[in-house]
Parts: sequence; C-alpha cells; structure tokens
Amino acid sequence: MSIIHFDPFRGLDFINNQFNELAKNVKNGFSVEYGNFVAKMDIFEDDKNIDIIVEIPGVEKENVKVVISDDNQLEIKGTKNSSFKNEDIKNKFSSIERKYGEFCRTVALPDNIDKNSIAAKFNNGELHLTITKKEAKKQNHYEIPIQ
Repeated sequence: MSIIHFDPFRGLDFINNQFNELAKNVKNGFSVEYGNFVAKMDIFEDDKNIDIIVEIPGVEKENVKVVISDDNQLEIKGTKNSSFKNEDIKNKFSSIERKYGEFCRTVALPDNIDKNSIAAKFNNGELHLTITKKEAKKQNHYEIPIQ
C-alpha cells in the first residue's frame, strides 16, 4: 500500500503565476477588442513616445475613427465593408473566410501622455499613431523625522 502525502497548497503556484501575469497586463495597460473583424496592433514605447500600429487591411480611411477619453482610454473603431452583395454570396460562393463588419479596439494609456500631440496617419491598410509623453514630474521627497 502506497502512502500519498496530502498537500493542500498544491496547485497554488499556477494561480500565483496567473495573478502575476494579470498584474503585468495591468501595468502595461489593458486592451479590449470586440466586433466581427479583429484589428491587430503593435505597441512600441520609448522614453519620449508611444507608437501604435493597427493593421486594418481592406478598411477605408473614412471608415476609421480614433477617440481618446478623459481617462486616457484610446478607442479605435471602424467598419470593414464587403465588396459583395448578399445575392452574390448566396448564389456563387462555397467558402467565405475573410471577416467583415465593425471592429473596436480600446487601449488604456498611461497618465503621462500629451493628448494634444497625438498624430495619426493611414497608409496601405495600416493606422500609425504617435503619442508624445509628457515630461515626468520630479518627485519631491521629504524626510520625516522619527521621534
């Protein structure tokens, strides 16, 4: 007969790793997406700027809207239209793999951005956003005497 040692905390390492991953995502900012068509994005950050490249092939510039809220939520939304009519699809197609419809991506940006300096360019199905960071405020440290 084998004796099996009971460990009530077995498996907590997995949960701890999941919480650490969540904390890392909170630090880097959440990204929320919804819609029929998913716009993929890359985010690059250095000391001066945050650069975001959103891949939205087949979407016209006029069908894209970029908005930033007071709480630094950047929202990129739009519509990818199909070039086919419903009757064309019913009668001729045997397979449709491309996605069409509305999309929306929301990204939480840090507090140190300059909302007035956001530049957006659209070229060949890519939306390029450049967001300038504000200079970080110097933190004053005051030593508190201990009695």
